[in-house]
Formats: sequence, structure tokens, C-alpha cells
Amino acid sequence: MSIEKISMPIEKNKILIVDDDKGLTDTLKIILESAGYDADFAINGETALKKAETKFFNLVLLDLKLPDMPGTQLLKKLHMISPRTVIIMLTGYPTIDNAVESLNLGASAYIMKPVDPKELLKFVGEKIHEQEEKSATIFDSTIPLYLGLIRDGNMWTVSAIAEKLNMSRTTVEKMSTIFAQNGVVKYWESRGIVQIEKNFRKSKT
Repeated sequence: MSIEKISMPIEKNKILIVDDDKGLTDTLKIILESAGYDADFAINGETALKKAETKFFNLVLLDLKLPDMPGTQLLKKLHMISPRTVIIMLTGYPTIDNAVESLNLGASAYIMKPVDPKELLKFVGEKIHEQEEKSATIFDSTIPLYLGLIRDGNMWTVSAIAEKLNMSRTTVEKMSTIFAQNGVVKYWESRGIVQIEKNFRKSKT
């Protein structure tokens, strides 16, 4: 049996830069976009939270000192909104206490300013790759839960499904597109999940 490869439009990884230094955010935005990322910025914590509530960001570059709140406080709030987002702290005034606190609160790394463009891109690439590998595993394991929500014609919004499964809207939209265009069995075949595929076929007969 031949297995057709499921093709989907390539979506750029989204990165949010949170810093009140306009010159720095402009520079980082240019660097990241030149490397193929979809970069956005916020000059304070309130703006960053609003953007994170409406869009999933793969990664956030977060300044430790913001005009309206400490970076560590924003870090905690961002993790509550989007627990799968990778957060990297930026600071021009490094201390051991700040580094330890940031990492304990869930930051993935702590980078000193001024930022070296090549080192930043290398580091960002590694973190997003780790995130994608972890997301692929979560994606597969969540399929039965997703199917349970939509069975029997139940109508759920993308936001509701994302909240129920503790997933990003982007992942839910991707899952919905795959199933709508190809069917769940075709997806499992493409992933080589033979046993699950057989069980699914038996349940349909």
C-alpha cells in the first residue's frame, strides 16, 4: 500500500521581542526576519500580554527590565497564557540572582546584551528545534483526545479545543486541517503508527 505524503503550507515560526529600547527591537526584528522568522515586538509588558493572548509565539525574547513591570513578572504571566512558548531573557545588567530567578521561573536561557547576531540565531534555532520535537510527540498523543471532543457532531471552536487540550491555537488549527483534508487514518499512516491505524480501522467496521 502506497502512503501519500501529507503536505501543508510552511508556517513561519513566530518570535516576540519585548524591550523598550526601540533601536534594539528594530535591529533584532531585522536579524530574525532575515533568517526566515515572523518577528513582532512590544515595548512593555501590557502590550506583550495582549499580543500573546491573541497569537501563539514559538519564542519570546524578554528584557529583564521593562517600564511597567519586571521581566520576571511578565515571564510568569506569559507561561500561564502559553506554557509551550520558549522564553529567553535579555539583560544588560546580569547578576547571578537574576539569572537563577529567571531560570527557576521557567525561562529557557539568559542572554547578555549586546547580543551577537550569529550566536542569537544559532541559539534561537536550537530552542525552536527542541520545541518542534516536543510538539510532535504531544501532537500524536493528543489525537485521541481531539477525536473524543469532535465525535458525534459536537461543535467546538478552535479556542475551546485549545483550552480543553492545553494546546496552542496554531496546533489545533493544524490538526483540524490535516483531518479535514486527509482523514485521521491517512495521518497515522504517514507517521508510521501502524497498530493505531489497524485499531482505528477495526473500530469503524
